[in-house]
Amino acid sequence: MGIAHKWFLIRLMSSEKKFAEESGLDPYDLLSALAQKAPAGCNGLICVPTLKGEFGKKHLRGGFIGVSIAHGKEYLARALLEGIAFHVRMVFEELEALGAEIEKVRLSGGGAKSKFWSQIRADVTGKTFEVVEAIETGCLGAAMLALIATGKYRDLVSATEEMVRISRVYKPDPERHKKYSDLYKKYRRAYEFLDKLYEAHVISD
Repeated sequence: MGIAHKWFLIRLMSSEKKFAEESGLDPYDLLSALAQKAPAGCNGLICVPTLKGEFGKKHLRGGFIGVSIAHGKEYLARALLEGIAFHVRMVFEELEALGAEIEKVRLSGGGAKSKFWSQIRADVTGKTFEVVEAIETGCLGAAMLALIATGKYRDLVSATEEMVRISRVYKPDPERHKKYSDLYKKYRRAYEFLDKLYEAHVISD
């Protein structure tokens, strides 16, 4: 869903993005700061962030559902972040339906920097999110595999226990999770509506 963040910054926050880059700031921090100005749930505004479709659904596109004159840019920003979190929850549920057990989720990279968005993901999914201390997790993973190959560690589980450090933990807030669970039902309906709409070629590129 990184494409959705990038699209929002380029298309709807171009001046802020330019200012951030010229000032040595992270544009994504400005997006999070803007989103914090809107209330949780965005007063009914829902964003389906599938801007380029997804696996098995190349026809699918995204959209903002429920936009009114009362919704400013800050609502669109928060709806985007919440929409991505709703989509993550949908994926989690599909995996759990196949037998997977998901209790904790580990974050790394740019998306892990925002405390605000990390908390949204925890509140929406009902899962605990842990931020990995290492910045270059790809390099860390390569090092772990190399050490397993040399016999230093038995497997990835033991290597992870020894080498991965957690810097922050985000637990879901029960009250916000309940509110988001009600909104999630609406998100599923919005997603399914757009899926059928584009599949039937009612709207096309």
